Amino acid sequence: MKNLKLQLAIQENQVLTLKGFQNNQITFSQCIIKLIQFQEMTENGSNEYFCEWIVDQLRNNDLPNNSSGSFMTALGDIDHLIESFENIECDVIMKTAREYSLS
Repeated sequence: MKNLKLQLAIQENQVLTLKGFQNNQITFSQCIIKLIQFQEMTENGSNEYFCEWIVDQLRNNDLPNNSSGSFMTALGDIDHLIESFENIECDVIMKTAREYSLS
């Protein structure tokens, strides 16, 4: 459960970072750096694909935050956690994700 909460906290921080960029509170470069730093805290870490993906999303994904294809939705997506944490019931993952404003 501790690892699940860590992953959710990382994702929440990534979402908050993107919101900060969208609200002009941080620069494009600061946003990229922070997103990569948070990703480095995960088991998968960041790689060239992740770095290219976030730059592309920041530059080219103009969909509104509530759209299923928005960058915000992608950062907050928890579907991968259900597979990664097979030993934790799906309902528990969803309930815990709601505590982090993710679901």
